[in-house]
Amino acid sequence: MNFKKMKILKVFILLIFCFWVFLESAWTSNSYYSEKECLSLTTEDKTYADAGNRLVKIKEVVKWSSLLQKNKAKMVLMEPSSKTEFINKKCYWLIPIHESQATHFVFWKAFLVQINGNEICEKDYSDDSCKPINN
Repeated sequence: MNFKKMKILKVFILLIFCFWVFLESAWTSNSYYSEKECLSLTTEDKTYADAGNRLVKIKEVVKWSSLLQKNKAKMVLMEPSSKTEFINKKCYWLIPIHESQATHFVFWKAFLVQINGNEICEKDYSDDSCKPINN
């Protein structure tokens, strides 16, 4: 193989590698928000309503809500305490769910709902981890 062909082959391999790195980062980050943009979102943003709508449709939440309704109670997404979190280059809404009593609210669970993605996981405050939810 002559020198010119070898140089072209090296450039071609380098281009393929760069393209692969670009695709890999695009697929794995799955976030259209920078950390600064993510953390500045408010519950008035459309993404919050979308995340809440996705959350109330997962099996675990539907079951719990049905149980509450049988007992004449209601489920409440606590908007004032909802906020965004930026984890592993992904933006999530942290949405706590409570049972509404006549005089107070009782915390049930908090969930991280990915913005511009499909992940929903349960927030574990004991070790600040996130346990994926299987739908």
